[in-house]
Amino acid sequence: MAVVDFENDRFEWKEVWKIEYLRPIAAFHNTGGGRLLVGRTDDGEYVGVKDPKGIAKSISDTVMNKMHFQVFVNIDNIEGKDCIIVDVPPGNRMVDLDGKFYVRVGNTVQALEGEDLREVLLNEKGLQWLDVPCEIDIGDLSKEAISFFISKGKESGRIPISVDENDVSGVLNRFNLMTSGVPNLTAAILFSDNPQAYSRGAYLKIGLFDGKGSLIRETYVEGPLIMIPDRAMDKLLASYVPPMYMYDGPSVSRYNHYDYPKDALREVILNALMHMDYKKSQPVTISIRPDELEVFCLGGLPGSMTVDKLFKKHHSVRRNEALARMFHVAGFVEAWGQGIAKIIESCESNGNKIPIFLEDQGGLSVVMFPNILEAELSHMNEKYSDSITVSLLRLICEDPKLSANSIA
Repeated sequence: MAVVDFENDRFEWKEVWKIEYLRPIAAFHNTGGGRLLVGRTDDGEYVGVKDPKGIAKSISDTVMNKMHFQVFVNIDNIEGKDCIIVDVPPGNRMVDLDGKFYVRVGNTVQALEGEDLREVLLNEKGLQWLDVPCEIDIGDLSKEAISFFISKGKESGRIPISVDENDVSGVLNRFNLMTSGVPNLTAAILFSDNPQAYSRGAYLKIGLFDGKGSLIRETYVEGPLIMIPDRAMDKLLASYVPPMYMYDGPSVSRYNHYDYPKDALREVILNALMHMDYKKSQPVTISIRPDELEVFCLGGLPGSMTVDKLFKKHHSVRRNEALARMFHVAGFVEAWGQGIAKIIESCESNGNKIPIFLEDQGGLSVVMFPNILEAELSHMNEKYSDSITVSLLRLICEDPKLSANSIA
């Protein structure tokens, strides 16, 4: 049996078997599976074990009795020595060892503590962090935000016309936003005028940067989270990436030309807000540079989702189930993992390159690129330092039928 020659997140070796080595077995099971080899020294020399059959049976029985899952134990002769190979399958749920949860981080075993442990315990109950109750009175929720949500839901056909927006308690109970008789964190960040009081990262920040990376200006988009997507789009299109007026056809009809397609940009923002890790203190950020627009949220891709899987047919995997459900009910998103396809289709139809998705710094970045026209205008800005020349070229690009008198 082939054996990896260095310890890593999937492989570890020990010289002899000790009961304490149940920890790496538990950690492997909780972190994607792995292999433990017994009978090798720290220096890498194979020394084998005494009574390999007895030890192999002891390992298998002890794992089953203490952690209630099966490992696959084999005896293999390596360099003339009988060693024990313990293959640990990945678990579909976290298991504890004597009341503690262990995970694999690189070639080390670490016990979960604090918020990480709390999240595991919530998951064991089928709950998520935003499902826990919080200290907010129903009367402190924004009636404007709840009315906005109900109105949007009725427009989308996902909320019956009969639902009374003034019955706040009824609305919260209808959508499972009450826990132990009080509003939960999902209700607080969705409908509170100051959601940052319950999650410090429950807002959105926009920044405009020049070609050297220096910040030119920034905007904080705050308020009930249910209203942030619309407010963010309004701010972006009014002050950061406004459309240009273009003319087309024999009638010289005017239309708006967008550097970044509205549908794709809105979908990226919605996905960032839905999948954000609200235990963190940093908000969703939108960074606008001369040649790209980047939306970043902390938390990375949820569950077993990978960047490669995003571009294939996939099930919808959501970090914040209740939050995603509310955006769906409001008609903002679909519920079947169609967001990426929608983003790509919208970009292609607008003349933009397909966005890049990157897992970086504990989060997920979506990098969008301006369409071909804007790229050409940016090139003109670099080529011509004369602001009058740039203005004239922009006018001509916007309306090639302009007369010399009109330009003058």
